[in-house]
Amino acid sequence: MEKQYKDVTESFWNPEKENDFVEGVLKLIKNEVGQNKSRMYVIKTKNGIVNIWGSKVLDEKMALVNLDDEIKIIYLGEKSGKRKYHDYKVQIAVSQEVEGGDE
Repeated sequence: MEKQYKDVTESFWNPEKENDFVEGVLKLIKNEVGQNKSRMYVIKTKNGIVNIWGSKVLDEKMALVNLDDEIKIIYLGEKSGKRKYHDYKVQIAVSQEVEGGDE
């Protein structure tokens, strides 16, 4: 039986409203991408490869995520602080959480 193949698709995630999310496996973190030298996260989803531009907020929340972790990034909308920013929630699949600790 001959193997079946499908095209590799690649897209960028641009959340449009609160609670938009992307989930999959973190496959690659690219540093200093583009003219702003930003970080980019490459997530393998069930629908293909999704690229996500980093930001100060997202980069801080992704700091504890390792390559090959199964994750979910949820867009929390635009928030106001000293200036406006986009906020996110980052979750790691329960089966991959580190056990132990006194929390």
